[in-house]
Amino acid sequence: MASSRKWAWIISSVASCIYFHVIIFQIPLFRVPCISGLCRTPIQVTCSQLIASEVFPTVVVKALLYPGAIANALFKNRSIPNYNNLLNLYHFTNLTTPPAATSDLQRIEVSTLYIQTFSSRVDLNSSFRQPPSESPDFGGLDSGQLLVQPEFGDDGRTSPDSVLRWCYLSIAGAILGVIKRSRMSLIATLLILWGLVKEATTRKSSDTNPMKPIDIYPTMSVALLSAFLSIRRDVRKLVRSYIGKRNTKHSWTHLEAKPL
Repeated sequence: MASSRKWAWIISSVASCIYFHVIIFQIPLFRVPCISGLCRTPIQVTCSQLIASEVFPTVVVKALLYPGAIANALFKNRSIPNYNNLLNLYHFTNLTTPPAATSDLQRIEVSTLYIQTFSSRVDLNSSFRQPPSESPDFGGLDSGQLLVQPEFGDDGRTSPDSVLRWCYLSIAGAILGVIKRSRMSLIATLLILWGLVKEATTRKSSDTNPMKPIDIYPTMSVALLSAFLSIRRDVRKLVRSYIGKRNTKHSWTHLEAKPL
């Protein structure tokens, strides 16, 4: 039987590839209002914001969108979309940036630092380690400002901040997870799920834009499971626990089968 280290490497590698394909090929995970109307994947939420804010060149946004556009065309038996027509295909033309989005990139950088600091202290057995005596510097923002209340426009075409910010991190986690396993994918996915549930509950109670509800698709469970299994250290502990229980059961069965 293969060792726990080998099984953990195999499982985490496969899970990282699955999460990468789910994010990059734009498997629909949810439905949430965004600047372009309705977005169903983290890449759509991210690219609509990048196009509106003009932070990155259009070629970078198209490079993120094109794999998903090809996968969607093949799945629906359509012709491969034209690379130059991608923005029209996704309705990403003539987008404007809402005032509340001007500081999103700063908050995203701060959130990334916060997640890296947090994930380095997480342990599966002891839940959390004791924090250091000095708090990390978050660029002038305290940790309470990382999750701010969302601001929707009258037409509901503004992405919730608590979802938008973690969509950036889920894409970064999907790309970095192929190179080096980390908890960024799992934490970002959990926070996206938390943000969606929070926004759906808030909008339902306030009856805001009932024609554009927030939905979570069953495929979110695939993303969440693959993000969890991509953490090699935790998977190895699970494999060790399973192998230990199996060996113990085998030993008891062998002893019971022995003649007296």
